Amino acid sequence: MDDYSVIVNNPDIRSFDNFIANTFPGRPLREISYLFDYTLFGLNPWGYHFQNILWHTLNCWLLFRVVIRLNLSETVAWFSSFLFLVHPIHVEVVANSSHRKDSLALAFLLMALLSYIKIFENKSTLRRAIWFSSSLLLWATAFFAKGNSLVFPAIIMAYEYALVPAENRLIVRWKQMIPLLFISSAIALIVWYFYISTLPSFKIAIIGAFVKTENLASFSLSAYILMLLKSFAFMFSKLILPLNLSMEYIFSVPDSFLDPWVIAALLMIPAFFVLSCIWRSSSPQLFFLLLFTAIFWLPTSNVFWHLSYFAADRYMYAPSVGLCILTALATEQKSYSVRRYYLITWICILSACAMLSWKQTGVWRDEKSLYTQMLKVSPRSLEAMIGLAGAYYLEKNYTISALYARQAMERDFTDYRPYMILGNINFVQHRLNDALQLFLESQNKNPRSPEVLNALGSVYDDLGKPTQAIDSFQTALKLRPDYFEANTNLGVTLDRTNNLSAAESALNKALAANGDYVPAWFNLGVVRYKKHDKHGARLAFCEAVKRDPSHIDALTNLSVVCREIGDEVCYKDSVSRMDMINSANKLRKR
Repeated sequence: MDDYSVIVNNPDIRSFDNFIANTFPGRPLREISYLFDYTLFGLNPWGYHFQNILWHTLNCWLLFRVVIRLNLSETVAWFSSFLFLVHPIHVEVVANSSHRKDSLALAFLLMALLSYIKIFENKSTLRRAIWFSSSLLLWATAFFAKGNSLVFPAIIMAYEYALVPAENRLIVRWKQMIPLLFISSAIALIVWYFYISTLPSFKIAIIGAFVKTENLASFSLSAYILMLLKSFAFMFSKLILPLNLSMEYIFSVPDSFLDPWVIAALLMIPAFFVLSCIWRSSSPQLFFLLLFTAIFWLPTSNVFWHLSYFAADRYMYAPSVGLCILTALATEQKSYSVRRYYLITWICILSACAMLSWKQTGVWRDEKSLYTQMLKVSPRSLEAMIGLAGAYYLEKNYTISALYARQAMERDFTDYRPYMILGNINFVQHRLNDALQLFLESQNKNPRSPEVLNALGSVYDDLGKPTQAIDSFQTALKLRPDYFEANTNLGVTLDRTNNLSAAESALNKALAANGDYVPAWFNLGVVRYKKHDKHGARLAFCEAVKRDPSHIDALTNLSVVCREIGDEVCYKDSVSRMDMINSANKLRKR
């Protein structure tokens, strides 16, 4: 999952200086929120999940405020915000800490919209200027969370066009402005497709996406458009009936425009325009919400460029705001005689959504449950196979790990990751030559993977080939300078070749990138001890033990160093800890 690269192995979230250095370019607002989590909780997942829940809850309250500002009833506000709160399709954004960007961006965009609405509720020029400035500032903040925030100008233009009298508008002052913009955008989109269809990068992206479907492995613009239509209808169905949700959906490219999913999408598109025309005059709020949903959907629709997936639950987080309000508004009943049944129906809907969300949360419990669900929903999911291979590898269940890795190789022989996992299995089982061949094959398929180069360096080191090992580690570090595992392994190899100063330098670089990495602290202690810097070695071993109190090798070395420098308190404490660990290990064996 992205949590490893975005949080666990991200040096930028460990201090404000690292954040400013920006060694892991990403989304600044999200990283600032992680910096807050790391300062309070370290790498304890509880803190990160707690903040995710806070942002999602805030979005529900902001949704409530937007509904009230649209002059809709409190009943609609309550039901739409509760529906957004418990809808199962939002579990991915809330449960996956790396997807906090979606909830952050939405929060600041809704605040920006509320600020913009306040402009038209004030007659004072100064107050209107303040609200306009705050709206711009909040929009800019949202952009630092996620790029889809660029659509905000379209949102406020839609608001003005639908709900603000022409004489009071700030932007849409010309009556025909919106229709003209729509026609111009449609023409621009057609021209855009003619342009990108000639780009090699776009063709490669589409071919890679189609390989996942198994039934097409070549570029076809018509097939891409069919896939867009199918994914649109598919994700809309998940909003209506949120069953069998997954982090990834793999489905085949439609054979023609007669595919049921494509027909459904083609029917929904004219329905959108018909409803827009009807609601433009009869219900301005419904008209605005329809535009609101469509505008938020566009950035994740793959219409402009192919994203990571054709369909994903997180893509619907922002668009679902409009749909939740539309659902509550469309079903609102003002008649007292049917109000009781209306309330009962909504209670049943919300209860069902809450139970499904609770069940879906269990899917995100750990990697194995997550990828098992992915494979259940999409039996030919390459990511699920590789994910399960990795999860079982971490559990040291190498037989099942190898089984999934081989299935992934059969699914896509061009992917380097299954070879990498099989290489790791052979490496830990001391079949070094087999591991070397698998890592070389993995490198052949992805020559610029730092992980593969790091693994190659480890094998070369164990095979007694330090020159090749050092070269592999250094190449990995050229590709990723903050790769602390590679710097640590480089330090170990340099230590074995008696190049102690270079080894210490490499280990210090590893700790600069990740000050909590225990192997770097331990090996730094070993190197300093060999350099006769016993006080420095003591400090390094203490840091290792501080982060991993059960690290028996660090405790052993610490006791030796403390005794040699005459620190009896440290020596006795280390020996006492070792005795406790050894006693506990003996009890486990019994």
